[in-house]
Amino acid sequence: MKTKLTYLLVFLMIAVTGFSQKPRAFFGISAGLSSPQGDFASKDFDSTGAGFALNGFNLNLMYAHRLTYNLGITGSLLFNAHAFDGESFKKQVSLDTLDFPLTAVPKNWGGFGIMGGPFLYFPLGEYFNIDFRTLIGLYSVYSPEVVVTGKQQSGENYQLSICQEITCS
Repeated sequence: MKTKLTYLLVFLMIAVTGFSQKPRAFFGISAGLSSPQGDFASKDFDSTGAGFALNGFNLNLMYAHRLTYNLGITGSLLFNAHAFDGESFKKQVSLDTLDFPLTAVPKNWGGFGIMGGPFLYFPLGEYFNIDFRTLIGLYSVYSPEVVVTGKQQSGENYQLSICQEITCS
């Protein structure tokens, strides 16, 4: 029994030494421009899905840790933001308000997510590898709040706040 335990300990120490020669964890960062498409980019005030979104950016921070040589766990933090086209929105609202003087002050579209899951790692040489990931998590999207202020023909001031929060998972 003592001999088997000694062999097991020696084997584990060799395995740990072998793993210590290869990186077990790595970080990644990606960032880029994002172009809105479809209803999200639409500037049609009469469309309920119009987002009035302009070009934006996205950011992805990733961490991965290999548990064995080819299997590991990974996690990602995701962020994106798109500016709201306040000028187009103001023009569209002005068409519906009989040319009352208005000011539209929008905030931006935004999104944040956190995801995690397993991955498979396959080296393709000394400096390259390929990995396959299965991620699950939460992602929340925040629509902009738009505050429209103006003066009616009677001289009375008015203010309209348009806000809708969208959360997806």
